[in-house]
Amino acid sequence: MDQLRVSLCQTLQRSFGAAGMTLEAQTLITQEVDRFIQLAKARKILEDDVEHLQARVRALLLHESPQYGSHSLLTSVAHKRFINMQNFKADVDAQLRERQQKTATAEAIRRKEAEDTINTAAWEIRHDLEEEEEEQRAAKGQLQEFLSGNAEVRLAKARAREAQQAADLIHLAQTSPMEASQMAAKRQQLAKVAERQARQEAAARVPIIPNTRRMVNDATMDRYRRDKEEADMREQVRRKAVVADRARETQAAIADQIREKAAKQKAAADLARQEADATAQRVQEWKLQEHSKEQQARQKNQEFRRLLEQQIKDNAKLRTKQPMSEVEKRINSNLLQQIQESGIKVATI
Repeated sequence: MDQLRVSLCQTLQRSFGAAGMTLEAQTLITQEVDRFIQLAKARKILEDDVEHLQARVRALLLHESPQYGSHSLLTSVAHKRFINMQNFKADVDAQLRERQQKTATAEAIRRKEAEDTINTAAWEIRHDLEEEEEEQRAAKGQLQEFLSGNAEVRLAKARAREAQQAADLIHLAQTSPMEASQMAAKRQQLAKVAERQARQEAAARVPIIPNTRRMVNDATMDRYRRDKEEADMREQVRRKAVVADRARETQAAIADQIREKAAKQKAAADLARQEADATAQRVQEWKLQEHSKEQQARQKNQEFRRLLEQQIKDNAKLRTKQPMSEVEKRINSNLLQQIQESGIKVATI
């Protein structure tokens, strides 16, 4: 900054020639440069700023109203701060929108996963029930087919025996006593053979119960059928209970997942809200600091303006009491020429 200060002072002094070499001009230039550097600390100095400073010093040396007031640079700095504040606020808003979008996306994904899990569990339960019902229908069909087949065989054989007995009675009525006696003996022998065959067939009709064959009668078959139906019913109840337990476990697991995800989302939302509150607090503090800095700068500017106006008045009074000599006029000839061109009268000794 010291190098910049010296460079600006020298540049301004050279630009005004002899008028810039007087003690009054050097003092004025030094004051304006110091104030310019103080106000310009907040940003990079532009070429236009130096031109404005030069025009202001020229106007003050000629005791004219400067086109560029002392507040122009401060206004530029305040505008820069305002732009920075707007950019900062835009960044904060963008971050908040991004967090909200991420939260909404995570919630949509959570809902989709929960729906998929529930649909999958419902499909599995329905599929298991359908398989069990199909197995039960097949078992009942097999049992009914077995029972109906045995009944038809027994009925056909009974009818055949009745027909044979009727034919034998007719034939017996038409034969002699000796032949009748022979026929009776033969019938008894055939009856014994038929009884033996019936016992063998009955043994063959016994249903298979896990790898074992045994002789059963009709009452035993009925009892077996009832026991089988009761066992099937108990098995069906057991399987439905297993499926229901599995469904309850699945629903409980889904509920736990939903609660866990909801807790995580709430924690994320609380964190985002805390960060947003902290950001808003920092923005508010930054605004207060900027307002305080601007107010202090305005006060300093007003005080400097008051002192400058007072100095101008004092210089005017002093110049009235002590006009320049011919030697001073020759030294400040360039400045006096500019003053005379502007129409200002200069007193002589």
